[in-house]
Amino acid sequence: FIGHGRRVGCTAFRLTLGERRKQDSVLLIHLRCLLEHLDRLRVVARLFVNLTELRIHSNVRLAGGNGADKLLGEYYLKVYSALFGIPSVSCRFFNVFGERQDASSPYSGVISLFFDRALRKKHGENVSISIYGDGTQTRDFIYVKDVVGALLFLAENSPGRGDVFNIAYGRQTSILSLAEKITSLVN
Repeated sequence: FIGHGRRVGCTAFRLTLGERRKQDSVLLIHLRCLLEHLDRLRVVARLFVNLTELRIHSNVRLAGGNGADKLLGEYYLKVYSALFGIPSVSCRFFNVFGERQDASSPYSGVISLFFDRALRKKHGENVSISIYGDGTQTRDFIYVKDVVGALLFLAENSPGRGDVFNIAYGRQTSILSLAEKITSLVN
């Protein structure tokens, strides 16, 4: 109930580092918080059981620690929403692109990198579009203005129960065909 130096949903006390030296008072504070929020904790316990069942029965495939962190964040938000009654949604952004994306950024998407390389080559630089693998791997690309539209729609229309939404077009584009389209557009 106490995190990041603030009270979170508890009217007992605010802990400082100096007050934490007495274990008994810390335990008392946690017990008071527990008693104050027993009904909410029952909701969270039921929700946790449901999330555990969801995890066990779903076909979630995580591609490493980053995916696990994101999924855990979605679960935390759902629990927080149920516990404190704060409307929330989680959005999973797929490969977002737009005009002002910086190709030199390490977080830049492949579209801006391909456009940058194709334009530099057109202007005489000795560069080429690099594709790792055979180029048949696919991605779902979505334009930044459509992401904004989806967020506005969800803000105005979602019941805010901690639901998760994929923000994407649902169309697969191979990296090779993307490179060919961009090269064609630039030339």
